[in-house]
Amino acid sequence: GPDRTAKTWQEVLGRFPSLKEIASDQAPAILAAGTALGLLLQGDWFHSHEELRQCLGALERQALKHISEEYKALAEVERRKRLRLPTKRAAKNHRRACKVARKAMERHDRARQAEPLFEKAMSLFDEGGQWVSFSESCELIEQGLAILREVEAPYRRKVARAYEPDRILNFKAVIEAPLDVAEDLPELEMGEFIQVAIAAVRPCPSDPKAAF
Repeated sequence: GPDRTAKTWQEVLGRFPSLKEIASDQAPAILAAGTALGLLLQGDWFHSHEELRQCLGALERQALKHISEEYKALAEVERRKRLRLPTKRAAKNHRRACKVARKAMERHDRARQAEPLFEKAMSLFDEGGQWVSFSESCELIEQGLAILREVEAPYRRKVARAYEPDRILNFKAVIEAPLDVAEDLPELEMGEFIQVAIAAVRPCPSDPKAAF
């Protein structure tokens, strides 16, 4: 197959001495090459969300499995009742299965509370039209990861890697960097922010061809 090692990527990217930042998927080789060259990295969001979906999906499957086992335990109790057989042990098994299923559902529901935190962290603006800063996004990601650690969610370490701020949030740092009013961004309405951002990065208007 094609050579996609970190060494090869570093050689290719190193041919562009003026290169300051790269946007790519989150392939380890590309990220390693970019880090070695001191480039600003921006990973794609798709793979971050995929890792989160895998994590939450695993919890959902576990919950459904335990719910199914609870139904089977209940069916066994009912079967024994119909046959006028002792039900004490079957009832005990059913109570145990209920407890396990309930815990699995609570674990899944708690983990789901992390999802909107990650979504907000990746947004430019919140529902009220206020800028979601780089630092606020970092805090939101940490809150989401704390929930996944709390419930001992599977794949939580993969989610943590996928949402590393230096890997996924640099687009916000790039937007905020040229703005002298960065500390006032939360007070700006969306339209006002866009005007300030354009003014900060817009080419010199003396050249009509450079205007946009």
